[in-house]
This record gives sequence, C-alpha cells and structure tokens, in this order.
Amino acid sequence: MTPQQPHKPHATDLTQKALSLALAQQAASKRNTVMLLVSCGAGLRAKEIASLTWSMVLGEDGTVGDVLTLPNHAAKKGSGGSIPLARNVRAALEDLRLQSALKKPILTTDSVF
Repeated sequence: MTPQQPHKPHATDLTQKALSLALAQQAASKRNTVMLLVSCGAGLRAKEIASLTWSMVLGEDGTVGDVLTLPNHAAKKGSGGSIPLARNVRAALEDLRLQSALKKPILTTDSVF
C-alpha cells in the first residue's frame, strides 16, 4: 500500500472547536472528541471509524504511529490504504489509548471506539 495524500478537512477549524466544546460536556467526551477528530482530520467515514482497531493505528513500538492503515475490507469500495495522521489526531488517539489502557490491557484487535 502506498501512502495517500492527506485528506482535506471536512469541517473548518472553528466548526471542529465548537463541536469539541459541545462533546466535552458528554459522558464519553474523550472518545467522542477523538472520533470527531478522526472523521474530520483523517477523513474517515462512519463505517471506517466503526471498523477501526488499534492494529490500524499503532506503530511497532505500541504507540500511535504517523499513519493509519485502513484495510480494504474496512474501506468504501475496498479502497483501503495508508492515511497520514495529523499531529493533533495522532495525539488525541494516543491519549485515548493511554486512557483505555488504564481500564484494561489493549489488544491490537480491540476496537478503538
């Protein structure tokens, strides 16, 4: 798989900030905010977000890597590939990973969301 060009954001920075503020007031605020960032920042669709497992975002060292590897079975029309992660998306996923690891050990087959 060859790296694809970064997706263009679907929402402006201002819209993302407004949505993040609204999500911060919900019970699962961290998860929901990261989900928004993955959607807007990496350009993933709902089905792709629902299919996301830790193996698709973790690097060899066990932390979130620079690239999200989306397999064909998880992508629309079987068009998987490598999607570069913006710094803020990568940091949010890493925070979520650390928060999740406090509750139980994370398996690479576990769903991110």
